[in-house]
Amino acid sequence: DSKTKFFIISFTSDWLYPTSENKEIVIALNAAGADVGFIEITSDKGHDSFLLDVPDFLNSVRNFLKANY
Repeated sequence: DSKTKFFIISFTSDWLYPTSENKEIVIALNAAGADVGFIEITSDKGHDSFLLDVPDFLNSVRNFLKANY
């Protein structure tokens, strides 16, 4: 029984880890009884979206951390 909270973030243009694979992770975590959240963010920056200034990404991470820690 894990008390870890998972937050899976997917970018629509990520070719390295596409949304379909991230959704499989969410399904597996849910099946294991984990507390998991998921968000898909529209971006044209590809896999490196998380390194760039994507406001939806930054706001989502900030909100998750504030709500959980």
